Amino acid sequence: MDQYEKPIAKPTATLAEFVVNLEYATLPAPVGDRARIALLDTLSCGIAGHQSAAAQSSRKTLRRFGPVQHGSVVWGTSEILPSPWAALANAIAARSPKMDDTHLGGKLHPGSFVIPAILAVAEERERDGRAVSGQLLIEAITAGYEIAVRVSRAAGAAEQRLRGWHPTGTCGPIGAAAAVAKILGLDAKTTLSALGLGGDQAAGLSLHHTDGSMVGFFHSGHAAAGGILGAYLAADGFRGPGEVLASADAGLCRALTGSCDIDQLTSGLGERFSLLETGMKPYASCRSTHGAVESSILLRTQRGFTPESVRRVSVFTNRIANMQCRHVVQPGNKVPGGSTSMAYSVAAAICDLTVGPKQFHPDRMAQADVQQLAQKVGMVVDPDFDAVYPQQWPCKIEIELENGETLSRSVDNPPWEPEDTAVNWHAVQERARHMTEGFMDSYRLTRLISLVEDLPNLKTITPLTQTLGG
Repeated sequence: MDQYEKPIAKPTATLAEFVVNLEYATLPAPVGDRARIALLDTLSCGIAGHQSAAAQSSRKTLRRFGPVQHGSVVWGTSEILPSPWAALANAIAARSPKMDDTHLGGKLHPGSFVIPAILAVAEERERDGRAVSGQLLIEAITAGYEIAVRVSRAAGAAEQRLRGWHPTGTCGPIGAAAAVAKILGLDAKTTLSALGLGGDQAAGLSLHHTDGSMVGFFHSGHAAAGGILGAYLAADGFRGPGEVLASADAGLCRALTGSCDIDQLTSGLGERFSLLETGMKPYASCRSTHGAVESSILLRTQRGFTPESVRRVSVFTNRIANMQCRHVVQPGNKVPGGSTSMAYSVAAAICDLTVGPKQFHPDRMAQADVQQLAQKVGMVVDPDFDAVYPQQWPCKIEIELENGETLSRSVDNPPWEPEDTAVNWHAVQERARHMTEGFMDSYRLTRLISLVEDLPNLKTITPLTQTLGG
């Protein structure tokens, strides 16, 4: 039997066929709506993040590989780069504000690698005379999210993190490869190779959660670029592994965690969509902090206490949140680890009633009010919360005041999950305007929003990519 024929219980082949057969016309309407939200949200993050230190450093490095006459746009700039490098640069920029979307069960940030990859390749395709429609873009977004999330869940998102892996890095390349394969119109056999080559590039350690390094951003960039390389290699005849996910010998899921829940790869495929399960980030801190951050803001707003009146804060959460967010950014320490610190994020929320990029500027992080309060924040692992993680991310916060009063609030999930009515097209537009202020003029932003809103009717995405350039 040719390894590319679909054998029984070979889930990677089933996923490849799903990608090939995915059609906009048969998608439930909410999937298309959510794809537009994901697109605008990711573009907003990328434009807002293109001047970050990580984004500028990455572009400086990529320029070393030489100028190009024809390439794909780096969002918010006049630069063009070969499609893998443009995708890498844009993915790093999209992750830099720490406000890109998150799938809880998969514990990854799918928009940050799927959307930079498909836009870079779509722009390249259109330059070569092959029109890419808005509907095809929606299909590719849907496919990329679906594959990446299913792989992470099958491997065990929580177990990956406990072993030191970062699921955005490990499962991102295969998701990006699936999305790019859809843009390229690859058949099932070639898409299977693309998935195999994407899965083979799994990488990414979670060191950034505690050391303040930029590797978490690089994971999205590597995933986006790797997905493009995998799909193009497959298209040109480079043969990838036939069962990259569930193989007993060196399959990705087992390699990551020692086990593979094969049912998670294909159960309900085409009936439920990971895109509809993906939430957005209202705050510029680790998603694991958002339940406590939101609760801190609401409690102070409702009860009117001052930061100086706080005696102690206790955050009850799961063991992984405790593991990756328990560090406290010490006074005078300007290492950019505050966004993954529960103590600092909660202190900033109480002091400033918001947690955005400005709260993680080194000057703000070093100020006495927020530093002193951060020293009063502790974390407690709740076994009940741990038992439902990562399918749910419950959290409880208790704020003890100097007068002896204790304020508390519990949530089942962070804010801005799909069931949260705050997540709608209007809210995403307003968020885009807020995030891109100072980075994109209002005329171009209005045009960008209009194009994304009309995405299903676009026969070509050239106007969209042209609007993204600086």
